[in-house]
Amino acid sequence: MWPSLAWMLAITICAEPDVTMEGQPGDKWRDAVAVVCADLGALKDRDPTATVRLVAAGDDLVVEVTLADGRTALRRVREPLALRRVLEALLSLPPTPTPTPTPTQPAPADLAKPPPEVHENESGSTAPVLSGDRQPPPPPVAERPTPPPVARTTPTAELSVSTAGRAGGGAWSVAPTAEASLLFGHWQLGLSARWDVVQHMNARRAEDFEMESLAVGLAVARRIDLGRVDLDVGFSPRLVVETQSHEIDDDDETESATDVRAAAFGRFSFGRGALRPFLAVDAELSPARVRRKIHLAPELPPLPPWSAGLALGLTWSSP
Repeated sequence: MWPSLAWMLAITICAEPDVTMEGQPGDKWRDAVAVVCADLGALKDRDPTATVRLVAAGDDLVVEVTLADGRTALRRVREPLALRRVLEALLSLPPTPTPTPTPTQPAPADLAKPPPEVHENESGSTAPVLSGDRQPPPPPVAERPTPPPVARTTPTAELSVSTAGRAGGGAWSVAPTAEASLLFGHWQLGLSARWDVVQHMNARRAEDFEMESLAVGLAVARRIDLGRVDLDVGFSPRLVVETQSHEIDDDDETESATDVRAAAFGRFSFGRGALRPFLAVDAELSPARVRRKIHLAPELPPLPPWSAGLALGLTWSSP
């Protein structure tokens, strides 16, 4: 049940040329942005000092190009087919004018020089023999191939709050939850804290019995892109502290216990904006209580060996 704070930080699409993406562009931009590195890397007259920043702006994309001298150009692109044309126009260097050669007359000394001697070499081919300061030009140096662009990703973060209804082992509760996580590509690592603030046992009267729980956990999840919906599926070990209070002869008695539980969860996050609603389900099990019941006191009901929850919440991520 971990939030995945995707797109909170800028993502570097490629290092050569330097292109970064900020925000979450619409689905129509997916293919156009995916080929930006290859297209710009093949651009012959590209300014190598320029950097490109792509910023999602609703259904459009804002292109910002910054040159080495600090000059900046902005263009708003509304259609994916226009993205390549806009980038080529902003990154291409103006052509260098080619000087027109002036005709020259050969010097008399050059006219007087005899043509070079031609000798046959061992392979049977002929080549001119040059003397004096007339040497053949050096062979051309092979150009080194341009290395392919290297895509780099930066972990992003998300923060979430939710309220869950939980049930299990004869108990039911209302539990507010706070979560924070980092997203590394499609993998998510996070922390959560849950407080079962209103918790009751079906077998006890509310006026003489109270129970509450506090749970903290570490979560690892895999994010699956379903278009406009993200599905996070993962596993979470949790540490749970449970407290039971009851009244005996007008005196309040309080007992507590600590338990380690294993949980599995799934979460659906809707939309691509900075604020996204989500629906989550989870189930947790106490290995120590599977085969035996644990009581904090003989007159108290057994502690729940398992619980399951349904949560509705909101995730915030930086644009």
